Amino acid sequence: MLRKGLAYCWSVAVAAFPDEDFTGKVLKKAPMADPEHWMNPDLKVYSTDVCIDGKYDFLKTGMTAKVEIIIDELKDVVSVPIQVVINKEGKKICYVVGAGGTEQREVETGAFNSDFVEIKKGLAEGEKVLLNPPRISESKAGGMKTLSEDGRLKILAGITTPDEIVRIAQSQL
Repeated sequence: MLRKGLAYCWSVAVAAFPDEDFTGKVLKKAPMADPEHWMNPDLKVYSTDVCIDGKYDFLKTGMTAKVEIIIDELKDVVSVPIQVVINKEGKKICYVVGAGGTEQREVETGAFNSDFVEIKKGLAEGEKVLLNPPRISESKAGGMKTLSEDGRLKILAGITTPDEIVRIAQSQL
């Protein structure tokens, strides 16, 4: 929960001065989301007053800004891009790349933001995961093989060399 004076603004980008970066503290936040964003029910916008650290004559009361607020910091946790975790039959699933190909693995998630999600159980640091969940299709021999949405392997998190991507793609077929 965000409370006055407890949250520190990590980044304040004032629209009128895009090349400047500021920091500050939350003074107050509206208790309810603004009703003008009803067209997107997933978007919650709260009017918030921020006190910017330092003194800047060019900043005026009422200017708008994009503010990133640190509510909590997690240290020494395993995290993955948020699109890596999917819900399948009521379970949270990641697809992990191993020596034998792609493996579906159930995970337990924790805190998240718009980019990353904490993995409490199910993955270990250094494991490689598919950034796009694959779909399952039948092979000509009647067995199952794993493909991505368009039939090709998508970019893998943590893989840096083209040779490694080709090797893993070949093991998928």
